Amino acid sequence: MKYRILSALLRSSWAIDERYAISHGGVVAGLLNGFEAATGSPDPAELLSTIPYALGSGSGKKYSAYDDAPQGSIALIPVRGPLMKDDQEDCGYFTAGMDTLASRIREADLHQNIDSIILYIDSPGGTVDGTQAFADTIKAASKPTVAFIDGIMASAALWIGSSADYIIAQNSTTEVGSIGVMIQFADMQARWEKEGIKFHRIMADQSADKNKEFIDALDGDYTAIKTQHLNPLADIFIAAVKSNRPAADESVFTGKVYYAQEALQLGLIDAIGSFDTAILKASEFSTVQPQAQSLTPHTMIKLTNLPVALGVEAIEVTEEGAYLNTEQLAVLEECLAPAAEDTTTIPDPGVVDALNERISTLESELAEARRLPGAEPASVSVSTDSESSEEDINVVLSTMSIAERMAYLKSH
Repeated sequence: MKYRILSALLRSSWAIDERYAISHGGVVAGLLNGFEAATGSPDPAELLSTIPYALGSGSGKKYSAYDDAPQGSIALIPVRGPLMKDDQEDCGYFTAGMDTLASRIREADLHQNIDSIILYIDSPGGTVDGTQAFADTIKAASKPTVAFIDGIMASAALWIGSSADYIIAQNSTTEVGSIGVMIQFADMQARWEKEGIKFHRIMADQSADKNKEFIDALDGDYTAIKTQHLNPLADIFIAAVKSNRPAADESVFTGKVYYAQEALQLGLIDAIGSFDTAILKASEFSTVQPQAQSLTPHTMIKLTNLPVALGVEAIEVTEEGAYLNTEQLAVLEECLAPAAEDTTTIPDPGVVDALNERISTLESELAEARRLPGAEPASVSVSTDSESSEEDINVVLSTMSIAERMAYLKSH
């Protein structure tokens, strides 16, 4: 007999489909009577059905290790059978607890080769302890999650599955629901008293309410255990599902189980489809982004006339060419309009270079003249002949439109 399993069965609050609990009552009774299930070699296929793996993007190939899977793969994490917080091992079978299942979600969420996650669910529910933490882990995943239901997703399993981004039931006989909380324990006191065992319960004077709700339940009064334990847990459960499934109909919160078609109509699931449907949906939710392309290098090219006309210092150029914004294009259009009508020959670039060199020389002379002592600062008169100084030209250019600047450069 596995003490931890029996302890969890007897002491824990369960959010589980009642039919499952009742049908396994004989197993609990057998454990209480010291029955040991026959041991044997575990079924390899059943063991594999509980182990997470990765599905290759596009190929559908299975990889047992995420490191071996290509980028953009889908992680498949089974959530099967009755769920308990801690790992269990019985008769050679290892069953991952909800803490371990949550760690599998985090591992897939953080792995660079995994792009989305499918929860493969076939569970009637489990202990309340561990459920909220597991559900919160799914909800907090940065990568999209799809819950695929193969059989049943009830009670605590529904709390968990509803935290996924999308829920798909396999077919019309798939069962969904049982949103509720129950507790079950066996009272063996009467039997043991027949064996001559006498029970004594002694409370400290200050501890009149110690375990009172459970003591009352043993006496057949379930009021306190419902109002102080089960009802608050049910409120939390219902609030979580409402948050996860805001479109769900209010009628689903009474603990009833629904077949897939009705569950779809009531907003508990998003679709009915095969496992391939789940794979396609997970791929659709893909978060793989194209690799960032290297930025095209930019350089600044020094031109003579065009920057003057556009009122900029230089033109930005990439390997693909130079780019002008709409405002600059409009200015260039304005400058070219009179040029199209004017047949005047455009000045030779050598003339323009000579003019620029002359401007630089006059600018230096002007700066030197201003440093000489005198009653009045040095000045230069404006002239319009070919010997114009730099200051003359600057004065003239500052009063011209862009088109006039181009015309001026052409004629001088």
